[in-house]
Amino acid sequence: RKNIKKLPIVLPLVLYHGSDKWNAPLNFRGMFEAHEDFTLFIPEFTYQLYDLSDYPDEMLMIGDSMAIAAVLYLFKHIFDEDFHEHATRALQLLAHIGDRRKMLRFLEILLRYIYNARNEDKEKVRKYIDTGLQHFDDEQAWEVAMTVADQIRQEGVEEGSKKATSSLLMKQLNIRFGKVTLLLRQNLINSDLDLLDQFGESIFDFENLEDAEAWWEMKTPRKG
Repeated sequence: RKNIKKLPIVLPLVLYHGSDKWNAPLNFRGMFEAHEDFTLFIPEFTYQLYDLSDYPDEMLMIGDSMAIAAVLYLFKHIFDEDFHEHATRALQLLAHIGDRRKMLRFLEILLRYIYNARNEDKEKVRKYIDTGLQHFDDEQAWEVAMTVADQIRQEGVEEGSKKATSSLLMKQLNIRFGKVTLLLRQNLINSDLDLLDQFGESIFDFENLEDAEAWWEMKTPRKG
């Protein structure tokens, strides 16, 4: 057709900072075991890999953006055993950002990432952060840190309550109907606490599992 336009170029990039070495193929075709006669029919879809473990710390600091340097440095060392030292250095980089609003915005982003990425006690993580914040001569930076810590703590409480509630509801369904369908299990695991409470109030009105599934379909209609 004459009105067909060409597609824009998409550059696929992967920024990897996992604890293990990246060992996946660098293109879609490499994921198939196929005779060479069939490779013509398999898309290439090559992507550019940037494995941060291959880059010395000094290379991550190249450039004029302290914010990007702090992000890349933190990404690279987020799973290290001596992470507390790296957290201090990353936050120290942020402290040298001249634009205060930019500094506070990136500070919040990095703090949330640290809390969620580190698989250890949140209070221990907060000690790492408090040590790093010693480099900040900015009262609002400390306020940002305290706000993030309080929000992460509250999210943890809510998540724990949600898990306990969904587990209790699954037990009740098992007692009443002898099983829980996969669809019900997914709804109970993925829904927020308010919806779980509503379901709990209605659970004894159901005569069978179909009634329970119909309740979810009514409360969470499919889009489209």
